Amino acid sequence: MINILAEKMMNFPLLKRLVFVALMVFVQGCDSNNDIAMLAAYPTFGTCAIDIPKTGSILPIDHSFKVDGWAFDEKNKTTPSTLTLYFVNESNETLFPFPAKRGNQREDVAMLFKSPQLVNSGFYGLVPENALPPGTYRLVLLQADRYSGVIACNGLNHKIIIQ
Repeated sequence: MINILAEKMMNFPLLKRLVFVALMVFVQGCDSNNDIAMLAAYPTFGTCAIDIPKTGSILPIDHSFKVDGWAFDEKNKTTPSTLTLYFVNESNETLFPFPAKRGNQREDVAMLFKSPQLVNSGFYGLVPENALPPGTYRLVLLQADRYSGVIACNGLNHKIIIQ
């Protein structure tokens, strides 16, 4: 399967191949416990906020929960299509990645930043029950697309507690 994909990719222009490889690294690259430094290495010209759950929330381990918020590339005023939420365990720095999707309309964000295209900046994700062991977690959101590459959000300091 990988050989077939590699052969097909050779027909793509170089830029598309590079973007594809970067996105694959982004989607799969931070799923081991040694990648905290990689999360910190991404440029931080993403702007975002997590509305739900509120920072400091205490959530039960045996319940799924939704993550809602908004995010965009501040430099290009775009809403990158690939989003991954990382829950970083504060005690041992173990990473737990979860996909997030675009879909929530955010007229408030578009008005605040005076940019109509940011109405599509909303995102949501779902964390299944028992997916996170008990502990305190810092949330990191990475965004990626062919215009922005992979970017992190600047100043996001959102923490939750799982018990």
